[in-house]
Amino acid sequence: FCYLEDVLNDHPQAPIEAIRQELAASAGTSEAKGRAVRAAAIARRRFGLNEEEPVNNLCGLLETHGIKVRCQNIDSDFFSLSVHAPEGGLAIVVNTRRELLVESWILATARELGHLILHPRDYDLSSEQEDEQHEQEAKDFASHFLMPESAFCKRWDEARGLILVDRVMKLKSLFRVGYPTVLDRLETRYQGNFWPHFEQEYGQCPGSTLTLAWHGEPDALADNDLLTEMEPHGLLPMDFMPVRLTRLVREAIEAEEISIGRGAEILELNLYEMHDLMGAWGRERRANEAA
Repeated sequence: FCYLEDVLNDHPQAPIEAIRQELAASAGTSEAKGRAVRAAAIARRRFGLNEEEPVNNLCGLLETHGIKVRCQNIDSDFFSLSVHAPEGGLAIVVNTRRELLVESWILATARELGHLILHPRDYDLSSEQEDEQHEQEAKDFASHFLMPESAFCKRWDEARGLILVDRVMKLKSLFRVGYPTVLDRLETRYQGNFWPHFEQEYGQCPGSTLTLAWHGEPDALADNDLLTEMEPHGLLPMDFMPVRLTRLVREAIEAEEISIGRGAEILELNLYEMHDLMGAWGRERRANEAA
């Protein structure tokens, strides 16, 4: 990845240090949650998002701002990790195995962004212990980065005429998160006990077959794997797809900076798959030229 960036002189700079500096200089409480909320607001602004705008393409947003995103199918209860390296820069790795929900991929990625911003000392390789307070702070960051407070409250109030289930699903669809993320935020924001009311109401919905058993996204998996059917109105894998590495490979091949074989190696494709991909690129190019 870094080699392609060097060859093509394409080095987007992540605003992480600027966010940290602005956070340190900002007024407000030093309490963990208040710090996470302020960090989320600063990060949204530095990433070019306004206060009302949902994060519709998290992978694209991060890649545009210099944070590499890697999807990996890993058969374990691992969700995600982040890298903060002097050489190579910033990266987030997400477990995108089939049994995990796309909504969990998005939330896990936002959590890792929170760690990159809020906890730079945790990337010292001599430290092996995870800080529970830092984990909670990253969760709070992710919630507010994906669902900014003003927009969340505004959309919640706008949906007052709906039953609780429909109201939650409306916010879930708008902000592209899982319904547990919305419920957890409601309980925090309004100090209410929304979970049991939601479960009871959902069970009464016509055609409801969902067992609502996922209360802690994303934490360690339960003994039984999480299935896609457990998230009503769920997102598709296409909603979480890093593309920058593939684009750099294409540009490097077309500029004759790397061979087709080297491109296949980088993308972990065999030569047949690589030639199919190049055929698709060629058809797209011809269509654009014809237009």
